[in-house]
Amino acid sequence: MNFTPKRAVYSGFEHMMMTTTTTTTMMMMMMMMMMVADPVPVLEHAQQLQKKAHRAHDLEVENQQLRGRLDEYDNEFAEVKNQGLLLDAP
Repeated sequence: MNFTPKRAVYSGFEHMMMTTTTTTTMMMMMMMMMMVADPVPVLEHAQQLQKKAHRAHDLEVENQQLRGRLDEYDNEFAEVKNQGLLLDAP
C-alpha cells in the first residue's frame, strides 16, 4: 500500500472565511486591549506606598534601638546614683 500525504486544499471561500475570522478576532482583541486601564499610575502609587512602608519599618527599628539605649542609660544612671548615695551615707 503506497501512502502519500494529501495537502489540505482550501477553496477560495474557505480561505476567505479563515482570513475574515482571523481579522475579526484580531480586531476584537485590539478593542479589548484598548479598554484595559493603563496600569502605570497604580504601579507608581504602589511603589510610593512600598517606600513609605519601608521607611516606617526603618523608623521602628531605629526607635527600638534608641529605647534600648535609653534603658541602658537609665540603668547606668540608677547605679551611679545608688553609688553616690552609698558614698554620702554616714
